[in-house]
Amino acid sequence: MRATIFTIMALSVFSPARLFGQKLVDYRSLGRDVVIVGQLGVPLGTVVQVDATIVAGRTLASKDLMAEYLLKVTQVGSSSVSNAPNCRFQTHSWGEVKIAPDEFSLYELKKGKKAGSLSDSQVAELERGYVGRLYRLLVYEEGVYTGVYTGIPRDLPTDYPIWQDHSFGFSTHLVVLRIIEESGKPNKDAR
Repeated sequence: MRATIFTIMALSVFSPARLFGQKLVDYRSLGRDVVIVGQLGVPLGTVVQVDATIVAGRTLASKDLMAEYLLKVTQVGSSSVSNAPNCRFQTHSWGEVKIAPDEFSLYELKKGKKAGSLSDSQVAELERGYVGRLYRLLVYEEGVYTGVYTGIPRDLPTDYPIWQDHSFGFSTHLVVLRIIEESGKPNKDAR
């Protein structure tokens, strides 16, 4: 009996929320009592207009961004962003948005066919006129809990072998719905 009480007390004292000073939020309160604000400074799922520049992921200090392009957001709605975030992005497969989130998508967008592999010189040629381009876009930000099925937990036993993976965490990305304006040239198809 005494050991059981000690075990229960130890579990409550060393719960993950207490160890890391985090607030526990029941998933059912999301969207009702709790709203998650993303990198854009607005609640996730809010459609907004942004001004953003294409950035090559390899110029950032993260190996998992090497072949990706990100959007450096400088304006959200009518407000300038002081610390412009570099946001991952995607488009819907059924959309007609001509913007590419990675090297292979850019190849397909420009050449009209898929590439099996790309050399550094091919990538450099593809990126000419794309990286650094300014867009005005209609986007929303969505979030996912990374590591739902995989990931390295924080409290892994010290004698357990560590594998190569990402830590558990929450991340967001933008979904581009429409290009409103590209490099200062109005897009005639934008509505």
